[in-house]
Amino acid sequence: MAFAGQLFDRIRSRRTQLGLAIRVTVAATAAYAIATALHLLLPLWAVLTSLIVTQMSVGRSLKATRDYMLGTIGGAIYGGAIAILIPYSSEAGLLGLLVLSVAPLAFIAAINPSLSAATVTAVIVLLVPTMHHSDPMTSAIDRVSEVAVGAITGLLVSFLVLPSRAVRQIRASAAILLELIADAFTELLAGLT
Repeated sequence: MAFAGQLFDRIRSRRTQLGLAIRVTVAATAAYAIATALHLLLPLWAVLTSLIVTQMSVGRSLKATRDYMLGTIGGAIYGGAIAILIPYSSEAGLLGLLVLSVAPLAFIAAINPSLSAATVTAVIVLLVPTMHHSDPMTSAIDRVSEVAVGAITGLLVSFLVLPSRAVRQIRASAAILLELIADAFTELLAGLT
């Protein structure tokens, strides 16, 4: 019985982390179900996006969703434009387009890390058509659709399933910090006397 009580106390002390684990699990499974129901080409991207945007707090989820969507749309536009405007017919040509796609977007992401998804998206838009024998425009639309499903799903789950506010997390961390300071102060006083 004592073991069960200790286990319950440990779980309760990790309530925020447990809530995140539940939200992430619900977001991933919901994103996969929705992407499959919509017959998206690669449901993997919807699932991965839902994992990325489902954060510890609703505010962080909003920021992650905004950043990831902006990066994805920018990368899809740039990667799609490169693939459409500069035709290639060999592996060397594809390699050149890959360099032309990655270098500028990696530089932009280094300046503004919130746009880091742009580089990944441009590469996906450029390379997926070579694997699935589709055109770059379809690849760009598929990528944005897959990411949108994952982003919307992750964001909705963050709002609806055990939502966590940063204020609650700050209060819990402050309480732990105050307890540590009190313990340290007690030891300091004991050492002085």
